[in-house]
Amino acid sequence: MKKFILSTTLLLTTMLSTCALADEPVCSSSERRWVTDSRFFDTGISSSDGNIVAHFLDLETIKIDKKNKIIKVWIIREVSEKGRSAYTQKIDGFSNFGYERTLWTIDYANMRLNIETTYATNCDGSTIMIISGDGKWDNISPSSINEAVVKKIMQKYTLE
Repeated sequence: MKKFILSTTLLLTTMLSTCALADEPVCSSSERRWVTDSRFFDTGISSSDGNIVAHFLDLETIKIDKKNKIIKVWIIREVSEKGRSAYTQKIDGFSNFGYERTLWTIDYANMRLNIETTYATNCDGSTIMIISGDGKWDNISPSSINEAVVKKIMQKYTLE
């Protein structure tokens, strides 16, 4: 089950981005406190299929090791009703799923990603499920949503 959820998370993160917000987030504006909090940075990136409608970087958690070219950051990934539906069809208990809080470790020299931990979270902030990564590095596919997010981070912190 854990492996299936992790592969589903990885599948969602490798979809092409750069489309406009086709769908709205499932969480209400009052539940989306990160939108107005300066601690969070909206990357402006969503998935082309409309499942993931936004990626927010938690700026207070970002750690950059320029010597080893490693970035570690917590990211909030908001889902649309379509994205919630995709999860709900496969996993019981996801009917109130609203967003993911995910810890990414990025090797930006080699364009690799290690998703360390994912918290599947309801809109009220309660955790539905915690998914631990397998510790393996995955290549970041060109033109993927992951690549777009990594490039946005590199641009923001002048790491190119």
